[in-house]
Amino acid sequence: MTTLFYRLDDERLCHPAPTIPDGAEVRIWRPCTDGLPRARPRLPTNLVWWAFAKLGLFARPDFAEITMWDGGGMVHRLIVTPRWRRFPFMGRDDLQLGDLWTRPDVRGKGFARAAVATAHRLFGGQARCFWYVVQADNAPSIRLIETFGYTLVGRGRRTAPLGIRSAGSFLLELPMR
Repeated sequence: MTTLFYRLDDERLCHPAPTIPDGAEVRIWRPCTDGLPRARPRLPTNLVWWAFAKLGLFARPDFAEITMWDGGGMVHRLIVTPRWRRFPFMGRDDLQLGDLWTRPDVRGKGFARAAVATAHRLFGGQARCFWYVVQADNAPSIRLIETFGYTLVGRGRRTAPLGIRSAGSFLLELPMR
């Protein structure tokens, strides 16, 4: 599967206030300042991210999870990840927005857009650039990130040593000119 690499340099970033869908709540969890993940949601991956942050595996302490809640349930999740071994193409001061998930019944209602805007507002001025890595066939996600001014900078792939995707990394193989 081809992976696309998008980038937005911080100086091109605008900081509009996120438009949060009516009735929704934004929650932000940062392991370096907030400690262990809250009881809800305490996903197994959150415990892994917390351990990675505590072990200093990220280039900087800015890992964050942004979630949107509506009607008592989580409807969207986005993570902000500093450079680490999974993203070798990034610079030390870069941040990557990824692992977006939106509950199927609320897709197209602005949750992903609000989460990206929230990440930009939280980290704008603190990152040299923002990255977004997406599968080439994910048209809705590509449209979303392009509306924020991200530019396609190359193509590549995700590795899976011994078939283990979580042990792999994203390799930028064909930079755009």
